[in-house]
Amino acid sequence: GDDPDWDRMVDNFGRFCQLAAQYGLEASIEAPVTQRHVNRLEKALNLITDSGAENAVICLHPYHFNHVGDTGGMIRAQDPRPFPYTQIDDGKADPPPPKGRCAPGEGIVPLADILDALTPNLPLSLEWSMPADSKYTPTEWAQHAIDKTRKFLDGLYDLLEFALPLYEREGKSSLTLALGCTGGRHRSVVLIDELQKRFGDGRFRIHVKHRDMEK
Repeated sequence: GDDPDWDRMVDNFGRFCQLAAQYGLEASIEAPVTQRHVNRLEKALNLITDSGAENAVICLHPYHFNHVGDTGGMIRAQDPRPFPYTQIDDGKADPPPPKGRCAPGEGIVPLADILDALTPNLPLSLEWSMPADSKYTPTEWAQHAIDKTRKFLDGLYDLLEFALPLYEREGKSSLTLALGCTGGRHRSVVLIDELQKRFGDGRFRIHVKHRDMEK
């Protein structure tokens, strides 16, 4: 994704995809990446379309994705097929990517919105390299990075963990939580089911209704 000659890049990418297909492999392009020519999601999608490769996919790079102005709404507008997995990374506004990375949830990247725009239960690839002045060993850094990432993912439930006891304390007998997605039969269904697993431990009486499942 870093050739200024678009036609040549399309041809080379298509050839690479053909070679990968011979071994039953997908060919994934990391995108967008700010300092490369394929520096927007739209360009990565156009590269795949123009190459005609059916095994070409995109591995999203959230830090760059946010920096160049791409949004979760742009993902929601696409067929989910080109997005079989994603990186999970975060960073500060200054310095810009590729520098400035930080723990997921501690930077400027709207990770929750990006993850919500993607198909549920995708494999996540954590990208957060060890700082040059770090005192960690490689093993210690790997553990630190995964612990911070898990903290972020667990934090997606924190609002409900905080709010539900307050509703009870105020004497409210019910709380309606509605989640939606484009068709009402995929992302929202999985998210509701995950919430039921999380909070269906006997603390609350839960009634689940998937309104659009049978439409």
